[in-house]
Amino acid sequence: MKYVLKIIGMLIVIVTSTGVGFYIPRLHKNKIEFLMDIRQSFCLLKNEINYAVNTIVVSFFNIQEKASNQYVKQFFYDMYEHLQNKDGISLKNIWEKGVNDLLYKEKINESEARHIKTFGNSLGYLDKEQQLRNIDFLVEGLDEIILKHKENHEKHSKLYSRMGILVGLMVAIVML
Repeated sequence: MKYVLKIIGMLIVIVTSTGVGFYIPRLHKNKIEFLMDIRQSFCLLKNEINYAVNTIVVSFFNIQEKASNQYVKQFFYDMYEHLQNKDGISLKNIWEKGVNDLLYKEKINESEARHIKTFGNSLGYLDKEQQLRNIDFLVEGLDEIILKHKENHEKHSKLYSRMGILVGLMVAIVML
């Protein structure tokens, strides 16, 4: 009976550490997908400004309808709602609050938040051409961030999964 409990304990340790080893790369992959979705949303914003000639309020509403990621949808819907309600808060402050919410939900890190906030500082204040260039600059920055995350994911995903298995086996051996 004593050995059965030890074996069950070792199996639990191995399965748990293996699960953690596969969970961490999945988090990185989700982050990449989120960044790609938000990048796509900024491309949609560019098209809304350039071709549809919509106001920023209507553009935010249209983007949140087309976004596939729930956090991106919520981000642009919150922007739309605050601007629609005209509660006296500047677009810059609304933008910063939305970016801070993404930061709080751990969807972006400090440097990504700073990059997106910088874009929000000039949102609505520039003429059409400068606004389009500003969006292009933001998208290029997001492309670089996504590329770094992809390289990091490719380098470390196998490492994490294998380390999870090995750590579980090592602990199981120590338990013997």
